[in-house]
Amino acid sequence: MTEKKFISLATMGNVDSGKSTIAGNLLRQLKKVDNKTILRYEKMSYEMGKSSFKYAWLFDQSKAERGRGITINWTTRDFETDRFHFALMDTSGHHCFVKNAIRAISQADVVILVVDPTTQRFPRRYTDQEYNEEYIKISKSFRIEKMVVLVNKIDEKSFKYSESIFLKTKKEIRRILKEYGYNPKRVPFIPVSGWKGENLIEKTEQLGKPERISGIGTVVVGKVETGQVRVGQKLYSPILEQQFVVNSIEKFHQKVQVGECGALVGLNLRNVPWRGLRKVFVLGDLYDDIPRKIIQFTAKITVLNTNPKRVKVGYNPIIHISTNHHLCRLEKIVAKIEKSTNEVLEQNPSFLKKNDSAIVIFKPLRPICAECFHQHPALGRILIQEHNIIVCAGIITDVQKMDFLLKN
Repeated sequence: MTEKKFISLATMGNVDSGKSTIAGNLLRQLKKVDNKTILRYEKMSYEMGKSSFKYAWLFDQSKAERGRGITINWTTRDFETDRFHFALMDTSGHHCFVKNAIRAISQADVVILVVDPTTQRFPRRYTDQEYNEEYIKISKSFRIEKMVVLVNKIDEKSFKYSESIFLKTKKEIRRILKEYGYNPKRVPFIPVSGWKGENLIEKTEQLGKPERISGIGTVVVGKVETGQVRVGQKLYSPILEQQFVVNSIEKFHQKVQVGECGALVGLNLRNVPWRGLRKVFVLGDLYDDIPRKIIQFTAKITVLNTNPKRVKVGYNPIIHISTNHHLCRLEKIVAKIEKSTNEVLEQNPSFLKKNDSAIVIFKPLRPICAECFHQHPALGRILIQEHNIIVCAGIITDVQKMDFLLKN
């Protein structure tokens, strides 16, 4: 039997956001605490006038914590699933005990930020960046990259399962995450009720299901750069090496039979694989001037900036072609030329500097589609970018294409 992977979790967040209640109710739902213990804590908390703390007391064990209704020290409980063995550390959210929270957070593999958007103090606390920001800063300082944000108390009267409140809170926290180097898109936000246990283990029924809109299949949107596109036409993707059939065409919600050159159109396609077309793919007619992947291309460029100070063979910039961008390698500097006359000034120069014009050869590091500028201007213009600075600009003068391949 293989040993389960061990993962340490740490809660963090403002005081009274519900961290201990969430942690305790989670253990209850996972059946890591017997009902007898829950009933005992329920009775004890009721007698002390703190009935809402019955789950929190699974972690808040000391007399001081239970008397003040706050977490002071951090407490660890473990539980297992089919695949993992977890250690759950519940930390203090009180500003006087941040030091204790730091000790727990420093040991975590994943942090759970608990946010309470129902309190009127939340906007002020967020604006002043006094609490949530501090905990995000702490987790980032320890290089903890994995985080989950729980938006708590969705069942309270001031929340009432409001999607707008959830989205507003999410937007505010994501801005802080981005500021401190987290990728907000990789941080899941989950609306929960720590008290009722909603969305901790099972999905709540209170939020309802998202509206489903029936569709017509795969629809792609783009510009007709050359020729025209017609209903029933077979198109080819050189990157996927597959063909598709145009079922229908729309221009600004109006169905048409033909999309002319220069038009922005939506195409309903047939035969598109599940993980198929992506934005910036090039499609072309299957039987006429078929687009193909390229091995390398020759370009006439002008160096506009000094970053890097010199452009040499082996240079790996980002090259923008139409709406796409590609990582390419400079294979050869063929010649340095006079920009206006194309007169050759130097053959095989060792480097290029600012204001130099040259004929160069680039090799894409991934499959791309490009064309000569005089044949297809949109796929023949290039911009070379490095560290968010435009280094060079130019046009493609020649392409070396791969053989035509068709999988289906």
